[in-house]
Amino acid sequence: MLVDAMAKTATPNDGLLEDAFILLFTGPGDLDRESAMADIVEASHTGYARAAFSPGDPFISSDGRYKVHGSTVVYQPTDALNPEVVVGWGLASANVAGNLWAFEYFLTPVQLQKVTDQLTLVPEFALPIGQSMGDADYET
Repeated sequence: MLVDAMAKTATPNDGLLEDAFILLFTGPGDLDRESAMADIVEASHTGYARAAFSPGDPFISSDGRYKVHGSTVVYQPTDALNPEVVVGWGLASANVAGNLWAFEYFLTPVQLQKVTDQLTLVPEFALPIGQSMGDADYET
């Protein structure tokens, strides 16, 4: 199931991440596991649009964790009319609206105030070593 969710073409049915979109948000600062799309303030600088997540091939990293890297995404305002500060990025189920699947705060907020400001993002998904992903009921 995990391979289905994270893999590019591991099965005849593409993984869930194949349909994901990367977004930026400007607030709030108190999101938690129960947060939904309606709880965030999405970026709105001129030229902003969600970017399709393009996962690479899954691999086992040198530290033993299962990882998937996404393609590099660059956000850059096209003018200085709508300056903003983004505090994090997230993964959504659709290009517009949709469900918030995941989010992460940046260590330091990012200024996107003028056309020379740029944010380069390379999404990485990694499972912790030895992490239990739950149990499954089955019959033999």
